[in-house]
Amino acid sequence: MQRSFFCFITIFFLFNYAFTQSLSVTVTNNNLALVKEIRTLPLQKGKNLYPITDLPELLDPTSVHIYSKAGEYTVLEQNFEYDLLNADKILDKAIDRIINILTPGGSAVRGKLLSADDRNMVVETQNKELRIIPRSTEQQIYLEEFDQQSYGLITRPTLVWLIDSPKESKPEVEISYLTNGMDWHAEYIARLNEKDTAIDLNAWVSLVNSSGKTYTDARLKLLAGDLHLAEERGRPGPRGQYMEAMAMKAQFEEKEFFEYHIYTLDKKTTIKNNQTKQIQLLPTASVAVNKIFNYNYQKDASKVAVLISTRNSKEQGLGTPLPKGKVRMYKQDGPDLEFIGEDWIDHTPKDEKIEIEIGQAFDIKAERSVLEQRNISTNSERQKIQIELRNHKDQNIEIQITEPIYWYRSYEVLSSSYPVKAKDARKIEFTVPVKANDTSTLTFEILYTW
Repeated sequence: MQRSFFCFITIFFLFNYAFTQSLSVTVTNNNLALVKEIRTLPLQKGKNLYPITDLPELLDPTSVHIYSKAGEYTVLEQNFEYDLLNADKILDKAIDRIINILTPGGSAVRGKLLSADDRNMVVETQNKELRIIPRSTEQQIYLEEFDQQSYGLITRPTLVWLIDSPKESKPEVEISYLTNGMDWHAEYIARLNEKDTAIDLNAWVSLVNSSGKTYTDARLKLLAGDLHLAEERGRPGPRGQYMEAMAMKAQFEEKEFFEYHIYTLDKKTTIKNNQTKQIQLLPTASVAVNKIFNYNYQKDASKVAVLISTRNSKEQGLGTPLPKGKVRMYKQDGPDLEFIGEDWIDHTPKDEKIEIEIGQAFDIKAERSVLEQRNISTNSERQKIQIELRNHKDQNIEIQITEPIYWYRSYEVLSSSYPVKAKDARKIEFTVPVKANDTSTLTFEILYTW
């Protein structure tokens, strides 16, 4: 009876692979993917065991869902079996069964296994002798009347449904589950023009699959956005390289979905396990940009950062939602294309500002000094601050100065040698012109209260 039952399950393993019809994978930015499969269940009348073995190792078994519009059956139980076969587990399940041990010296011991650990086995022989046999990598162990089903051993994680069907049928069902180990992000390649006024920008998707499963001929969707995931109570990809745009046609269709954006690949693809797959996300766009020199003493007391700034708008050459990712900037030096810096951008809706920090200017230096500092009262202070900017370049420039404000302070700018360009509760901004090979000095007085 046990052997026929085991054969019954084996038949359904074969049906499981034969009747998979379609596969879709939606990957989020949270190291999580939703997998959906359309399968045909070959059901007999009565109770059926339907196992699936081609599952990712990082599957969340509590997320598995089976759905059929026909409603022709009832799922009585769903079991996730993960007690995988190995030598120690076989011995553990062989307790009170007859085993044969061939020792390295050539002697044989046959008897009932009473206990086994990583050091010794205790066997009761047919003569009622108690033998303690040390474990050895050279000894051989044989199990009599071994049956995989009766031992309850499996070679890979297996999901098993107990299904009650009123008749013999082959319903089409959708099986879905969540798995960890799949993530994606965008890789942006930007080529800056000679005058630093525009970039050629194209975007690629880097999709990383370490879930423990290969997804063959899958319909791929990418969900861009920050999902909130419930915390468990009581549970990067390789660096990219420069890639030229190989096609002008976008391979992903983008649309709004709930409070996120979703990108659907226009063809099926195979996502291999332990693979980083790169696919072009957007065709090359010519984007107008501005180069900005910015000084913020809290980031660096003497150096001036170089930023490339634009707006994600049609007027600037973009105007499409951009998923978060790394932007790598390149510039031509004669016949050679050189890497000049990189930065991350967050999910950026259309018409929002994009600012990419490329590096720090070699030929520009800054020095900030507090010239005067006086306590006006127990909760106020007056400071006179000087920022000297030295331009060693052979061209005139402007430097944007960001003066941070501590969160617990309010302030008033009493005087300044250059106009205040912008301000809010956390910062003040000035724009200071500096001539070629010259120095400019910003001086301002500020009253802090708290």
